[in-house]
Amino acid sequence: MVPHTAAKYLQFVANSVFESLNRWCMSSFVAVDIGNSDVKFGLFEGRNLLQVERLETGLLTEIGAVGDLSQVAPRVAELLAGQRHAVIGAVVSWAAARVASLLAGNGTRVTSMTSLSGFGLKIDYEHGEPGVDRVAACAEAYARKGGPLVLVGAGTALHTNVVTREGVYLGGAIMPGFRLMFEALTQGTDQIRAVSPSVPSRVIGRSTPECVQIGVYHSWLGGALRLVQRTCEEVGGNPALWLTGGQAEWLKSEFPEAEFDPDLTLKGLARAFCGADRQDNRKSQSRSA
Repeated sequence: MVPHTAAKYLQFVANSVFESLNRWCMSSFVAVDIGNSDVKFGLFEGRNLLQVERLETGLLTEIGAVGDLSQVAPRVAELLAGQRHAVIGAVVSWAAARVASLLAGNGTRVTSMTSLSGFGLKIDYEHGEPGVDRVAACAEAYARKGGPLVLVGAGTALHTNVVTREGVYLGGAIMPGFRLMFEALTQGTDQIRAVSPSVPSRVIGRSTPECVQIGVYHSWLGGALRLVQRTCEEVGGNPALWLTGGQAEWLKSEFPEAEFDPDLTLKGLARAFCGADRQDNRKSQSRSA
């Protein structure tokens, strides 16, 4: 095959793949965000998120086949019914393998986002790679509003992330989330028992469980406030602030200027899966220094 003909053939293949992706994204598909505590299943029509269902990650050990899913998590089973395509992003490898197997048993074709290059950000990490959940969320935020940006993800862990004006992911910080703080305190002491996480209404506790709630909540919140303050100072200028994750709702009142979207990771996975043009018009509205 002569070089010119080979180039035309490769371009034809690339166009066919792109058109195929577009056809998939015009119909429904599922994005799956597999975290340490929960697995989130998002049903999309194109890039429109229609429905989100959750399953505790630990419950995957009780699901041996797709038929078991309807018993353990009937709403998840209903969401997945008849879906031909799914994209997975995971920070828990065994759970990713289990979900991929379940989806395959459901007749669903699975795309695993194992490469961070598919999100359109340049990764400038000195050692290793950041989690796919962090990068997917940042890619979605950057596609919408551009950079520089600081993104706070509040889930099992609380993490901050920085993306530059040029779309370079730099990294950030990671600290224990609410639940991990409670678990560390109860497991490391003899007389403190498990307490359900909640937002306290006062700072003078009148019982040991209330004292634990107050101490853990304000430690978590104080850590978040400090990290965001110092991160924004280090970035400089006027970075856009984003909040995402299952516990981000508790941060909204502290950061009224922030963009809030609890499902940024799911939407970032969907954007990458659809091969969306990351040169979004809104991206041109990058914040001025």
